[in-house]
Amino acid sequence: MKIAGLMVTRNYNPSFMTFQVLRRMVDFTAVLDDGSTQPFPFQAECDEYIFLKRSGAWHDTGNRLMLLMRAYLHECPWAVVTGGDILPSVKFYHGVKSLSGVPSALYGGVYDGLHPDIVMVPLRELWGDIYHYRVDGLWGDKVVAGLTRCWTQTEAVRLPCPAVCLHGYASAVDTPVRGCAPDGFAAYHFGSITAEQRKARVQKYAEEDPRNLHQADYTYLVDERGVKLAETPPEDAAFLKRVLCGDIPAVCADTSNTDDY
Repeated sequence: MKIAGLMVTRNYNPSFMTFQVLRRMVDFTAVLDDGSTQPFPFQAECDEYIFLKRSGAWHDTGNRLMLLMRAYLHECPWAVVTGGDILPSVKFYHGVKSLSGVPSALYGGVYDGLHPDIVMVPLRELWGDIYHYRVDGLWGDKVVAGLTRCWTQTEAVRLPCPAVCLHGYASAVDTPVRGCAPDGFAAYHFGSITAEQRKARVQKYAEEDPRNLHQADYTYLVDERGVKLAETPPEDAAFLKRVLCGDIPAVCADTSNTDDY
C-alpha cells in the first residue's frame, strides 16, 4: 500500500529539515507552496510540487483537500498530512515506515467492523524548548490526523464550507470512524515555542484574516494563565534535536529500533 506524505507550507525554513523526515516516511510526496516569497528549497526532491501564486489568507483545509486529491490520483489510499514546523514522534515515524495493509495495524483492530478513515494522534505544542510541551486546558486536548484516508475514496463526501476553522480535519465532513493510534504516537509542533513566536503568529493571522473566515481565533496562543508542562520523552527529544541540527541520516535510519535515539 502506497502512503503519501503531504505538506502545506509558506516560506519554508530549510533549517527545520521536516520535509526530509517526511520524505523518508512515505512512498510519495506532494508539497503545496501557498504564496511563498522565497522558493521551496527541495522542489527537486518532491514527487509533485504545487505553487499558488497569490497572497491572501491561509486556507489550510482547502489546501489539504487539494493535496489529498493529488494523492488519490497517484493511487495513494492513505496520507500523512503535515506542515513545515511539525515533526512525528519516533514511534509514529517508524510506525508509518513499517505500515503494511490497512492502518488498522496501528491500533490492533477495527471499530464495529469498520476500518478508520482518520487515525488520530496527539498534537504536542512544544513550549520554551524541545524538552517540554504544554498540557493544560485545550493544549492537552489537541489532536491531529496522523493518517488520513484520501477524501475521494470516502463515500458521500461533502466539502466543508469556506468558514471551516484552520484546525478542521481535511477529510470528509461525515467521517464514519476515527481510529486512535497506540501510545507514543504523537506530532510535535515547534513553530510557536517562544513567546515572541506566539505573538508574531497571532498578529500574522489577525492581519491575513481579521474576521476569522478561514481559521480559528489565535489569540489563545498568548494566554499564559495556568501553564502546565509535561516532559518530552527522552527518545523524542533526542529525535527532535537531531532533526533540528540537520542530522537526518542518523534520525531516519531504516530500523524500528529506537534505542539509539
